[in-house]
Amino acid sequence: MSASVSAQKIVRYDLYVNDTMVNYSGKNVMVMAVNGLIPLPTLYFSEGDTAEIYFHNMLNEPTAFH
Repeated sequence: MSASVSAQKIVRYDLYVNDTMVNYSGKNVMVMAVNGLIPLPTLYFSEGDTAEIYFHNMLNEPTAFH
């Protein structure tokens, strides 16, 4: 029987939350974007990785993500 061992690594993401103007069906609206993206970027990890996720709130109000 052989066992496969994968190296554990630290995976860090810096997520910057900003207001961003987008055009939905011809109408400009202000929305929250992360790293300039809507929907939010996909975060990739492997089993055993250590995840470090840093949210940088660039808004003018407290903000929570779930």
